[in-house]
Amino acid sequence: MDKLLILIITGFLIIAACGENQPYEDYEIEKQQDLVLDQTNHPHGFGRRECFYCHIPRNIHQRGKIDRHSAAMARYLVKKDGIKNCKVCHGNNGNI
Repeated sequence: MDKLLILIITGFLIIAACGENQPYEDYEIEKQQDLVLDQTNHPHGFGRRECFYCHIPRNIHQRGKIDRHSAAMARYLVKKDGIKNCKVCHGNNGNI
């Protein structure tokens, strides 16, 4: 029973740590080609399809790094289609 309680508490803490109240994600992107994800610039997520496991949709694309309209369009597409259109800007993320 103690192991079950520890497992439940651990699961709750993990879920709470990945909550919706995380700060906006802001990356130092200067050029269009920096948007394409590879093993160097995205080592923990490269090749994974579950983008929203780590990235909270409402916390991404809050500032347009390349142009002032890019963030608004990206937010719209994520809200409308989820990760379906991410490859347009971020490449296939290793998922060929």
